[in-house]
Amino acid sequence: MVDEALDVLVKGGVVSPFLLLSAGLVGYGLTWRWWTMRGPVDARRAKGGRGLLGRAIAAVAAVDAHPTARRVAVGPFATELDSYRVLISTLCVLAPLAGLLGTVSGMIVTFDGLATGSMYSRGGGIAGGISEALYSTEMGLVVAVPGIVLGRLLDRKQRVLVDQLERLVAEGAP
Repeated sequence: MVDEALDVLVKGGVVSPFLLLSAGLVGYGLTWRWWTMRGPVDARRAKGGRGLLGRAIAAVAAVDAHPTARRVAVGPFATELDSYRVLISTLCVLAPLAGLLGTVSGMIVTFDGLATGSMYSRGGGIAGGISEALYSTEMGLVVAVPGIVLGRLLDRKQRVLVDQLERLVAEGAP
């Protein structure tokens, strides 16, 4: 797997280090968000401290019945839900653009080689520049597409959990 990553790093051109780093960060952020939001999303099922909602119920039950105290108790959980969301969405927007930059770079190499006739003497030939262009495009899409799809699914679960946290603030622990 490491050899494949190094091969892609070399074949993808100048944007491949950014895209590989982006892939790692998006994967880490998605895993963090999924791990944070695991567990039930219904307050009746979350009693006993299971998942984020269960921990929030325990925190609300431990404070005064005043809504302000409940909001303070729930605040860290709402903040925890939002972790890495902006990073994921930013990288998922930038990755295809970086892939496009790599595509343009690879095509420039190809056309420069065609213009000077040097592409026929180099090891990769015309295919080398086109390969670079396609690798970078693929890498950009491989980062962005799963990141967007999984990120939106986690955003939906986040909205449900935030609604449950707001209900805890308004009504108290069940």
